[in-house]
Amino acid sequence: MTTLPVLALLGGAVSPWFAITVGEAGDSCVHVRRVQPDGAAGMAGLRDGHCIARVNRTVVRTPGELLEELQHAKAKEPIALVLADGRVLVARPLERSVELEARYCEFVSSVETSVRVFIASEGAKRGMVELSLPGTTTLAEIRKLTGAQGLARLVQTQCEGPDAYRVMDEPAESVRVNNGSTVYFGYDAIDVFAIGRESPLRNGGDAASSKSDSGIPAPQRR
Repeated sequence: MTTLPVLALLGGAVSPWFAITVGEAGDSCVHVRRVQPDGAAGMAGLRDGHCIARVNRTVVRTPGELLEELQHAKAKEPIALVLADGRVLVARPLERSVELEARYCEFVSSVETSVRVFIASEGAKRGMVELSLPGTTTLAEIRKLTGAQGLARLVQTQCEGPDAYRVMDEPAESVRVNNGSTVYFGYDAIDVFAIGRESPLRNGGDAASSKSDSGIPAPQRR
């Protein structure tokens, strides 16, 4: 499923922030997967599952077309979102800020948790499971769901701060696992996942190199 957090980027100009996640194309419209209720689009009446057919007078049929039109919006100025059922919602996007991004990240993490789980076992066997869970979850709950054994490494996403990810070796079972995080079980065999005990993150490497090593896709802030 294609999901894109929406923050239209306008080069060096002020970027408009809608606080929504775009989903898949529908029947001559584009579904909205997630809407922050107190965000710009949410305050205009947009809700999870709504399907946007036009932005102002422009028809949108694909996620890319919708994103392109939202990128042309100007912060604090009205933009018409026309739904498939004909309703017109007028949103006034806010100006992008670190605080607004963090607030949206925290909102999404409170209602869903998508986690990538890598499991190593004896004989260098490995497996990967992708979980999509409602609400929040802990390391213990993930271990129970996957039947994973062994020590854990958690590559935890961060909603704010200078680093996009934080590595936690042998975290407490009660630790909350954030949306978008990756968990490795079977720490003694962790090298089979090609991230090793000396992760680029732990040695001061940048987020771009570490994301590739840990198997985490870069979040798209749009």
